[in-house]
Amino acid sequence: MRMKSILGALVLDNNANEVGKVLDLDFDEKDGKFNKIIISLKKGLISNDELEIDYSDINTIGDYVLLNKSISEKDNDDELEE
Repeated sequence: MRMKSILGALVLDNNANEVGKVLDLDFDEKDGKFNKIIISLKKGLISNDELEIDYSDINTIGDYVLLNKSISEKDNDDELEE
């Protein structure tokens, strides 16, 4: 799978709720693996809120990215405040 196909992919939590889209990837330059994905949150038309998701929280990557955890709006707010 190419990085280009992951960027912009729809991200769903483990309840199949739409979280947002993949905005960027955080790679480890030494081993070529990615550690995190950065998601542009689905909040509104002109929102640019972002959320970082660790690789361990990703279940599968295909036509969309499926997380193995639930993301609630409260989780989004907490993550953004940190």
